[in-house]
Amino acid sequence: MDTKRTWGYLSLLLGCVSILWGAISISGFIGQAQVLHDVGGLVPIGGHERIYVDHVATAIRSKYQLILAIGIFFSLLGGWMMKGQWGKS
Repeated sequence: MDTKRTWGYLSLLLGCVSILWGAISISGFIGQAQVLHDVGGLVPIGGHERIYVDHVATAIRSKYQLILAIGIFFSLLGGWMMKGQWGKS
């Protein structure tokens, strides 16, 4: 097995795992964001509490989007490296 094919398999594997992790995390974030906003609404509005809840939700969402983007990148990289390698043994 040559180096390009090995790194292609590893990139595809890492990319697929990252996409799966990112997709599950983003779907879980939808419920988590609703809970954060509900709890933020229960906290007495004394100034910055609501802004803090929105800031936390934005930070969590950007982290999950980064994981998903990295997964897409590695999948594309692995697919490019494996181009023409599927039928070979």
